[in-house]
Amino acid sequence: MHKLGLDIGRSMVKATCGGELVLEFPPLIAPAGSSHGFMDGKVDRMDVTWEGTRWLIGESVRGAAGARWVTDERKVGTDALVLTLAAIGRLGVQGDVTLCAGVPAALWATDGAALRRLLTGAFTFSRNGHPRSVTVTAYVLPEPAGAYFSCLLSAAGRVGNSDLARYPVAVVDIGYRSVDIVLVDRGAIQEQVTRSTAHGLVTAYNRLYQQLVGEVGLLADDERMDAFLAVVRGEPIVLKGRTLGDDIQHVVAAAKPDLAEAITSDIRSALSGVNYRVLLWAGGGAEWLRDELDRAFPGGRWPTDARLANVRGFLRYATMRVGSDETAKTSVAQ
Repeated sequence: MHKLGLDIGRSMVKATCGGELVLEFPPLIAPAGSSHGFMDGKVDRMDVTWEGTRWLIGESVRGAAGARWVTDERKVGTDALVLTLAAIGRLGVQGDVTLCAGVPAALWATDGAALRRLLTGAFTFSRNGHPRSVTVTAYVLPEPAGAYFSCLLSAAGRVGNSDLARYPVAVVDIGYRSVDIVLVDRGAIQEQVTRSTAHGLVTAYNRLYQQLVGEVGLLADDERMDAFLAVVRGEPIVLKGRTLGDDIQHVVAAAKPDLAEAITSDIRSALSGVNYRVLLWAGGGAEWLRDELDRAFPGGRWPTDARLANVRGFLRYATMRVGSDETAKTSVAQ
């Protein structure tokens, strides 16, 4: 039985079946027959054929005609399934698979069950021409809960943090479009405190985008995402052959305090009247705003790597479920 954690994000698909090693590729999809992207031949090619339809996926189709970023937050359509099969194939997994994935907190009540149905079942497909066959049992959590389980559980899927097991924990995941918040009490997700707010990192990026357009002209989708990722990672912004200078960094620096204030206000409002003992951060956006968040919420806890906390927690949750199912089968047999 293979265990797999999967996080289909706005900028990256992250998947792991081995804990520390995390596969990452952009959620770019192009139909078969698209012109070659400008990364074709420079990175590993990835294609998936399922039920007679072939898709090209990931970095190799960047810049190809017909390539598009998968941006649907709902993650309940064919795109999500194709990206999942691509991740499974790239990891080399076959046979029985227990998988845990996530959806935005505000959509968990409506879309969690739908995504679980979509990803559960027997799938025969090919990756790069090589046949694959898997039978998937899927679980779906609100995305911030992954960070909780990454801290609560050991790699073996057993409770390893007694504080998180005993007390209610508010988990805040700062992402591209929104801030997702969940409350987990003794391992149980509290649906009444499972919500998303409007101020994600895109709020600051939109201000930067106007400056970028003034500097280099309109940007393609690839360029927009590259600029966003450069900002979050603290890397130079390189567009259309130019490395943009200090004036762009000043725009980012000016937007950051305003965004931190808006996000802080959203969090305080969302958690007003909520009983929690621990505040846990998650997401690459939280890492980017770490200094501001630590000042606003002293004592908040940080996973080892907030950007990868969800996908690693999904893997640990899948591992826990496999262990629980095996224990139940043993009890019945006895």
